[in-house]
Amino acid sequence: MIKTAFIILVLLSNLSLASEPINIESRRELFIDDFLIESLVNAEIRLSTPRDEGPVHKFDKNWEGPFCG
Repeated sequence: MIKTAFIILVLLSNLSLASEPINIESRRELFIDDFLIESLVNAEIRLSTPRDEGPVHKFDKNWEGPFCG
């Protein structure tokens, strides 16, 4: 009986949270998934093809070594 009541409370709390928008303020979101998107109509989520833009960081300090990662 207690387990059933707990499960019902959890389900009801999730339903009430789903109706409110998620406030991300001015933060940028790197990963967009089902947590932020409720539904997609005439749209899709897909990854872009990576491209080589050169080195991101130079390991030029003595303590970094050639295989620092």
